[in-house]
Amino acid sequence: MALFRRKPQSTAGALPGPGPSAGPAQSPPTSQEAEVFAGGLEGVRPQLLPRLRRADQLADREDFLVRDLDGGFLVVLTVRTPNGSWFVRTGQVRRWNADPAELWSVALHNLRRESVETTLFQPGAGPVWQVRGGSWTATQLLRADELTGAAAPDGCIVAMPGENLLIVHPMVDANTYVRIMELQRVLPRLCGPHGFSDLLFHWHHGRLSGLRVDERDEDGKTVSVITGSAELHDVLNRLVTVWTPPAN
Repeated sequence: MALFRRKPQSTAGALPGPGPSAGPAQSPPTSQEAEVFAGGLEGVRPQLLPRLRRADQLADREDFLVRDLDGGFLVVLTVRTPNGSWFVRTGQVRRWNADPAELWSVALHNLRRESVETTLFQPGAGPVWQVRGGSWTATQLLRADELTGAAAPDGCIVAMPGENLLIVHPMVDANTYVRIMELQRVLPRLCGPHGFSDLLFHWHHGRLSGLRVDERDEDGKTVSVITGSAELHDVLNRLVTVWTPPAN
């Protein structure tokens, strides 16, 4: 079965911005913020959600509650609103006198309740999960292990070509080499001109590390070479001798 035959629809529009530019950390909330947070912490708790962002999409990140995932990505704590989302400012957290770790825990719990559709490709031989849903789907990266249910102590190969699409391949055997090559080929089509990211990543212990596939000519033959972190190369070298036969 071919992977990802249908091109996903582009997410319409961008995430609503965090509102007016932030002032000093202790500045009072704007009128819009006051409306969003009118119910206090208990009122917004059910609406807290993490949101995956490219680092270049949030220039003034020091003003918001952010966790760096490396690989040029970060996750921002947001509050869902009827018109989109509102980034939670560090000053607001102080006004709540809240523990940031507890807020992140609540947000991840709420993310688990978001509706997604998962499709499994190539079961039994380098499985790949395609996760679709709304504009929060790429953020489901934070719970990739839960979505696949696969034991992958070495992490996963992931792609986020759109904010409404997540691709996950658990690294368990030498089929990973094949899946990396396949995903590298289809990513430009899945991403399109206005996608989220046209790169592949190694996701392990809550960190992203970019990788790429280069083609080289060696003795008249075209050879594909995977370039990535030292950790990724260690894993690939170890998995090269481990094969799982396809399911009958």
